[in-house]
Amino acid sequence: MLRGSLTYNVRMDLQQALAAELPSSDGTAIQLIDLVKDGPLFVYGIKNGCPVNHEAQRHFDALARAYGDKVRFLGISNHGADTFADWAATYRPGYRVAFDPSREVIRALGIASSPWLIQVEADERVSASWPGFGRPALESANTALAMAAGQTPAPLPFEGAPEKNRYG
Repeated sequence: MLRGSLTYNVRMDLQQALAAELPSSDGTAIQLIDLVKDGPLFVYGIKNGCPVNHEAQRHFDALARAYGDKVRFLGISNHGADTFADWAATYRPGYRVAFDPSREVIRALGIASSPWLIQVEADERVSASWPGFGRPALESANTALAMAAGQTPAPLPFEGAPEKNRYG
């Protein structure tokens, strides 16, 4: 006979994360699975209060804006809708942001720190991951976004980006 209690830390897997319904910055609930149906989705991990994210945001915003409607780009943040408004007023992102205050979906996507960018394919797998922020990650992500958009990489200068990737 077993006495006491057992505690299991059951984590969400990638398919569960893609199917999870999350509130978003445009007031709608989204499921990532719906966003990957027609091709890759680029998901940018944002941590509330991260000083590195503060430096990186303008560069990730430039990436999202450079490819506009040709690729799907989504931020995912540990903000809730209540704290996101201040962040959005400061950074004015050119992309929709999903809210995951529990960070369950963020962890299941493999986003371990902030900033972090991943590429999720239509076959429901993460095909690329860019941990941190710096010229190497930004240039590589720019190339991947261009490939997904079917064009040459946008001429983004990434001024002020560190020469080595870093994250918070």
